[in-house]
Amino acid sequence: AAQFSEYLMNDYEDMYRKLYQWSQHPNRDVKQAGYAALESFLKQIADMLVTRQESGDNKADIAVFKFFICEFRSIIDTTEAGTREMSIAVRGYGFFAAPCKMFLSE
Repeated sequence: AAQFSEYLMNDYEDMYRKLYQWSQHPNRDVKQAGYAALESFLKQIADMLVTRQESGDNKADIAVFKFFICEFRSIIDTTEAGTREMSIAVRGYGFFAAPCKMFLSE
């Protein structure tokens, strides 16, 4: 994922939605691959947010950060979320700990 980090940042919303959809797929193999890809994607986005913030302030990065935090929060707030969905949200917060520290301390 690191080779495509700039492209991931450009299409973060569509990529997240598709990977999330795959992580909820009824086929077990697709679900496992989707979950692993989603984890990798979230790690890469969080790393890119930290790297780009250190090199200069970017308003687009704040929008990316807010999108993911809102997504994680909506998963946690819903009563229909299963363990897999909760896991995605909690792990997402974990991956975004450094960006949270950077963006929320401003």
